[in-house]
Amino acid sequence: SSGINAEWPLRPGKPFITEKSNGVVIGENLFMVVNLEGSPKVTVELPEGEWLAPDPTLQTEGTHFNVENDSPEPELTYEEDVTKLIFYKLDNIFVLQDKDDENKVEVHIFQYNEGYYNSDITSTFTYNEHKTDIKMEPNNEQVTFTYTAASSTIDKDKFKVSKLVIFYWNNDAGNESPKSTYPVGSNKFNVVFNYSEGNNVVLKSIFENWSESLKEGSNS
Repeated sequence: SSGINAEWPLRPGKPFITEKSNGVVIGENLFMVVNLEGSPKVTVELPEGEWLAPDPTLQTEGTHFNVENDSPEPELTYEEDVTKLIFYKLDNIFVLQDKDDENKVEVHIFQYNEGYYNSDITSTFTYNEHKTDIKMEPNNEQVTFTYTAASSTIDKDKFKVSKLVIFYWNNDAGNESPKSTYPVGSNKFNVVFNYSEGNNVVLKSIFENWSESLKEGSNS
């Protein structure tokens, strides 16, 4: 794509895809960079807002842009690893399929940048009318999952949470299994709960009521 702006629906009732300069916006909160010409550097037209392309190892900050009206278009070094070219909008929660097990999911939370740490972030994950409200509560230093059942049945074992990741958290949450905390900048941390580590692990489903503490010294 070369500066063309066009929109078309994924399917009725679903978010639009918007084509931008060297990339596409999926809905309002995901942006994927493309490099159709194979150039070593790519100029991209990111929408307004704060965007983060996290390092897949989760141990470094990744690529962060705060785009305003008069911001110049950023130039990125093209990466063969496509995961480094997917930008997530901060202040959002994403439920992703575990790449190693299609019956598990990962929950990734992109915390506000500095100045907005006290605001809750919420999102609702829905499947066949079963829904779970996921809430990041900075003041309480926790993430909560609140499940509302539907009349239909659902196999909760196909929605086990294998990993919970909080990007840009503002405190050192410590390192107590299954939690690991990585400093990624000034007063910024990535906190990773890798629930699949270890033996005889009982994973929680996203369709259950439960919470996870981000306080140092706490564990599951």
